[in-house]
Amino acid sequence: MAKKRRRRLYWKRGRAYGDFRDYADVGGKTEALIRDGERYATEDEDAARVLIAERLKVLQRRRKDLASGIYVETGPIPTLSEFVDRHLRIKAINTRASTIRRDALYLPKIIPVIGKHVRLDDTRRIRDGTYKYISQRLKEVKPQSLRQELYSLSSLFETAISERFIEDNPIRGIRKPESEDAEAVYLEIDEGARVLRAAKELDADSIPAAIPYAHPLTATYLYTGCRRREGFGLECGDIDFRAQVVHLRPNRWRQLKRKSHKRTVPLWPDLEEILSEYLEHFDRREGLLFPSPKGGGMLSCVRVTLERVTEKAGVDKHVTLHTFRHTYTATRLQTLDHGQPVSPYTVMRELGHKKISLIENTYGHLLNVRHREPVLRYQETEVVPIPVQRVG
Repeated sequence: MAKKRRRRLYWKRGRAYGDFRDYADVGGKTEALIRDGERYATEDEDAARVLIAERLKVLQRRRKDLASGIYVETGPIPTLSEFVDRHLRIKAINTRASTIRRDALYLPKIIPVIGKHVRLDDTRRIRDGTYKYISQRLKEVKPQSLRQELYSLSSLFETAISERFIEDNPIRGIRKPESEDAEAVYLEIDEGARVLRAAKELDADSIPAAIPYAHPLTATYLYTGCRRREGFGLECGDIDFRAQVVHLRPNRWRQLKRKSHKRTVPLWPDLEEILSEYLEHFDRREGLLFPSPKGGGMLSCVRVTLERVTEKAGVDKHVTLHTFRHTYTATRLQTLDHGQPVSPYTVMRELGHKKISLIENTYGHLLNVRHREPVLRYQETEVVPIPVQRVG
């Protein structure tokens, strides 16, 4: 005969545990009482009683569902490695392909550190393994990259919750590494002009380049602030010369990441001239604005061309296409809108952001710039030699 439970809360080596074996029909057992953000069972009695009350609510709801036929036993709790494939299949039903690729890339790296044979409900080992993984990866990647990896792990447990294998996400509450509040890297107006000139020279170079349109491509990113795939997927029809705007919208080549990213950006005079000449030269009227030279599909990478351009321009910065997005933002904030300094809200809409704080926090030092231009333009600074005064 099983020994009758005497108390719900009990202690082992000074740490709190709960006895829920009277709810064994719905998954109750003896469990460590661990607060969010902590790795071990709590030593605080008040906190332990709160955790017991929360756990009882879950078990009581399960029992109520069981009586009404809603709750269905899911069978043995799978291990992390066993559940990955199921998680990816479930997510593939209504999740973006980029998210599926992210989870498929990161989960096989994370799970071996935690333990392939650790069960989904083994909260303590999962937390310990997650902290171990964080400490290892922080030596190899930036905090913001590590956060993306942890999002994949969290997504796995959210799927397990929806499948009723577990009740709570075991890594919820774990403090994720914070990225440093550094200013965005962008090109000064003079540097942007040098990059455009270098790209134009590269197109005219006798040595064949990876892509034959470095100048219009670079100009498009510098004058629209579009994201990498947004620019790769632009169609000729997205350049509206009549309305003087560039449309950033989904098409058959690529979708936008969020609905809020659908927007229009001014077609600035310099970009209008560059794209008009480019389209006329290549006699391009429809399809992709910048088709891949390898087959006419969408571009995937322009890293080599970008390195050649920045080297030729003498820009001593690590420049990516996203750097051009920051550059557009910084330059746009120095323009006028109907004679007044442009509103950060206007810039926010052109970038496809949801929050104006992203502009204010990152580019706040530019909001009080006194020297402003009526249009967005990149110009090289003229170097005026200092006159030499002769003595005698």
